[in-house]
Amino acid sequence: MNRFSIGQAWSHATGFFSGNAANHAIVLIGIGILVPLVLQWVIIGNPMANAFNPAVMAGNPTMMAGMGVGLIVISLLSYVLQFGSYFSSWRLGITDAGDLPGGLRFGMIAGAVLVGLMIATIVVLAAVAYAISPWLAIPFILVLMLFFIVIYPWLFGFMAILFLLLAAFGSYALTSMAPMMGGTAAGGSGVMVILLVAFGALCLWLAARLCCTGPSMADRSEYLPFQALKRSWSMTSEGQWRIVGYFLLIGVVLFVLAIILGLLVGSSFQSMMMGGGVPGFGTIILLTLIVSIPMAYFTVAVPAGIYRALGHESAGEVFT
Repeated sequence: MNRFSIGQAWSHATGFFSGNAANHAIVLIGIGILVPLVLQWVIIGNPMANAFNPAVMAGNPTMMAGMGVGLIVISLLSYVLQFGSYFSSWRLGITDAGDLPGGLRFGMIAGAVLVGLMIATIVVLAAVAYAISPWLAIPFILVLMLFFIVIYPWLFGFMAILFLLLAAFGSYALTSMAPMMGGTAAGGSGVMVILLVAFGALCLWLAARLCCTGPSMADRSEYLPFQALKRSWSMTSEGQWRIVGYFLLIGVVLFVLAIILGLLVGSSFQSMMMGGGVPGFGTIILLTLIVSIPMAYFTVAVPAGIYRALGHESAGEVFT
């Protein structure tokens, strides 16, 4: 196993898609982004138009129930396609294979298995919580769903850094508002600051330790993540803090770009909404592509670069 080098990891990341760029674009943009968008539009319609639909705003139960079922279906399909596109891209790049059908087959199966494991874990733990106390079940399920839907995917990449930076930004805002609050509110904001930063730091460290899971699964054609999680933990043991620093460097740049993009997009949306308009299919597609395409490529390339920089894990002790 090689000693981790930020320069080498970045070099591997930037060159990951070379030589097979068309196939990577098909799986990451076509399968992972465009297909979920089209399915969303077909199943639940324009999300912006639905948000301002009088029946929805009035709480029409039939429409709300229909949208709820549609949202669940499209969310599960989207997760399978998104995760599947990542695994397909890792398979195509790490193994240097040009077999697009084979890469897609592996990726979609791995994505479906991952989503299935997420759902099974939520169901089992929710059943345990319900057995302890019915009053505990609902909040426990909500927390589990938040963890798996928002946090769990980051363990396969480096996206936890965005949560850490957002937590730091939110903590700064809370601290700045503290003088205008009462003593109890100010103390509560201080506790929230500590919790947000601590949780963000934990997610960042876990992302650094487990970032090689997805690439390792693709490299060995494994559909279950358990052995790959152990390999990633072992591979990143020595260089874990350098990987954390690497994520921080990338995350700060992405955070600044996200703020700039958010200001530009926010102003255009505000102008449109004040004019009485609702963003159409083309507008939402364009804005989604502007944000989603770079993030999809980063999510795949950065862990793949780290995995290649560290080299293949040899047999040895894990969880050290």
